[in-house]
Amino acid sequence: MREEGSGTVIMVAVIALLLMVFSLAQLPVRTLIEQARAEVAADQAAVAATNSLRGFNTGVPCEVAAFVSRQNGARLARCRIVENNVSVSVLLGSRIVAEATAGI
Repeated sequence: MREEGSGTVIMVAVIALLLMVFSLAQLPVRTLIEQARAEVAADQAAVAATNSLRGFNTGVPCEVAAFVSRQNGARLARCRIVENNVSVSVLLGSRIVAEATAGI
């Protein structure tokens, strides 16, 4: 019985299995990266809106927050001004939400 090439078949199977494991391991990591991006977008939108509220930037605070959110690849879902604080919620993709508040 000749078994030439059996090692090659086993190595191809091992490599395919490793590729599958690494691909599956990247799914939760990708979600964590997207969540971090959403949080950065929310933080920057809240700070920009607060700066607009205080007169450091021009524009309406919630419009500024929406613009900054779009620049970060997110969509402004909510903007609320209470006294000198601005709270925003942004949506990245269809399900990743992040919130931030900035103020004096």
